[in-house]
Amino acid sequence: DQSVLPFAEFEGAIAQVHGVRNFRWRSATDFAAAWEDRSYDLDRIATAWYVLVPFSRRWRGPAHAFVTFGFDDGQYVAISVEARREAGEDYGVLKGMLPRFELLYVIGDERDLIGRRAVYDGSDVFLYPIRADREAIRAVFRAMLERVNHIREQPEFYNSFTNNCTLNLVRHVNQLTPGRIPSSWRI
Repeated sequence: DQSVLPFAEFEGAIAQVHGVRNFRWRSATDFAAAWEDRSYDLDRIATAWYVLVPFSRRWRGPAHAFVTFGFDDGQYVAISVEARREAGEDYGVLKGMLPRFELLYVIGDERDLIGRRAVYDGSDVFLYPIRADREAIRAVFRAMLERVNHIREQPEFYNSFTNNCTLNLVRHVNQLTPGRIPSSWRI
């Protein structure tokens, strides 16, 4: 489910994204794979939602975090920063501390990235609206797509503590609004 590295091309306000994941899940491990090319008009971006998926129902500590974007033409696309696993590899927090997994930005349809977790993984999924104007949302979306292109050309290792999902999101926000999210061990 992580075999395709997405990338984006820009022409004015249009972002052509290649490798958008749009799987149809039948169970947590069974799916019909589909990657698509989609165009997004950056002038039509309307909303952003912060998504949290706790690793455990018993302990509300660590969680996977990602963002989903809505456009006023009805399109939604989620971007999730992940440890790229190869066939047969399992992720674990301790394994993620070693230079073992590449960093991957998965760009996918909401039904795929959110739906799989909520329906087939049985995970709790929390969505929080991000309060920002369209210009700021557009800037974060574009910065994330530019980062997708960068790591495609210059791969990086994922690290559970220094180069993970949450820290990458924080870096995108602070790149555009320095100091907006203060540095803390709790992040």
